[in-house]
Order: sequence, then C-alpha cells, then structure tokens
Amino acid sequence: MADEWGNRRNAEPGADGCGRRRETFADQAVIAIENTRLFEAEQARTKELRDSLEYQTATSDVLGIISRSPSELQPVFDGIVTTAQRLCEAYDASIVLRDGDRLKLKAHVGPIPMRAEWPLGNPGLVVSRSVMDKTTVHVHHLAAPGGEFPEGREDALKLGHRSILAVPLVLKGEGIGTMIVRRFEVRPFAEACIT
Repeated sequence: MADEWGNRRNAEPGADGCGRRRETFADQAVIAIENTRLFEAEQARTKELRDSLEYQTATSDVLGIISRSPSELQPVFDGIVTTAQRLCEAYDASIVLRDGDRLKLKAHVGPIPMRAEWPLGNPGLVVSRSVMDKTTVHVHHLAAPGGEFPEGREDALKLGHRSILAVPLVLKGEGIGTMIVRRFEVRPFAEACIT
C-alpha cells in the first residue's frame, strides 16, 4: 500500500487526467483573486479621488460665498452649514456661536428642530462641551441610556436625532462656537467629517 501511495504521489501531473485540470483551476483562481484585489484597490482609489474633489469643490463654494459677501456673515454661515450637511451625509447642520455666557444658533439647515440657545457652562450638552473644552465631540448614539450627556439625551429623545458631531470653532485659543451635524439614525460620522 505504501508503495502504491508513493507512486501516486510521485506521478507526473496530468498522469491521471485530473492533475492538469487542477493546475488550470488553481491558476484561474489565483488570477481571479488578484483581479479582485486590483479592482477593489482601484475602486478605493477612485472613491478617494471623488471625495477629495468633493471637498475641494465645497471649499471653493464657501470661498466664493465669502468673496461675494465680504461684510455679511449670514450668507457665509448658511453656505457652510449647507456644505457640511451634504459632505457629512447629515440630516442637518448648524453653527452655534458664543454670546456672553450663552450659545446662540446662527445658522441651521435640515429637518431636525434645533434650540435657539444653550447655556455655555453645561457639560451635559454636546454643544456646550465642544465649546468649553475646545474639542470635537462625536456621540454615536446620543439617546442611549447612561451616556455622559444627559441633557443632550433628553434633546435627542424629544427631537429624534441619534448621532451627533460637534466640531469647535476656535479663535486665538478661545472656543467661540461649534458646528454641529446630526442624523436621525445611529450611524457614526466618517473620519473625513471629524478631522
């Protein structure tokens, strides 16, 4: 039996008629795997280029608004929130600015209702924390129980949003406001929106 096994093992490929087919199938599988890898890499690169172009176009759009309205902030704010909403695939976007010890809504686009103002020193609110700490706050599921933003949770339950991202607006080392994007569903924002 051992001799028979040894002979089969040492037989030339194709001696039994199947070896050559096995090799052909194996070669085809390797080619298919490599083609898939190359296709996926090309798709990723195409998406990266498309996203880069979209961000450059958005920057150009905002700069165009600024050049057309050099002495008016409202058209600039409106252009920024509209662009942020689109780029971040958000249901809404807002700009909130510091006004003394309050934060006031300056621009908003989208269907989710928004408060007109917030207290500045309340760490239980995403908006307030972003400005106070001068840091980006990204909460995947604001309505989930036991989170670090109890007042923000109340707002989320009342207004219907779940995911929120607040990016601070900092001038000369001071938090002067924040830009907010929100979604109805629990879906974290992409890294490109956060950085």
